[in-house]
Amino acid sequence: MNVNVMSDIEAGKKFDLFIGNAQIKPVVVTKNKKPVWIMLSMEAAEQILIPEIFWEKESGYDNWFHSKVQDSLDWLENWSIWLVENDELMQKTEKLLV
Repeated sequence: MNVNVMSDIEAGKKFDLFIGNAQIKPVVVTKNKKPVWIMLSMEAAEQILIPEIFWEKESGYDNWFHSKVQDSLDWLENWSIWLVENDELMQKTEKLLV
């Protein structure tokens, strides 16, 4: 899944663009260059999180799920050169909203 990334400062300064971006795809918010939050649209949450709550899970599922989340966070931290810079992200978002 592709995500956008922006700092907590940038998300606060341009909250309307932050919200607009989250409607397109999840946005990871960083603090001191470390991922700390993720913003999802309600549609994405319904597709991703709601079924997760109600599924009957096999034994070991929670450990598997937590390892996948940690793998994703590790990937974000170790491969940050692949992430979209805030200025580039904001330019793309502004073009989409105009």
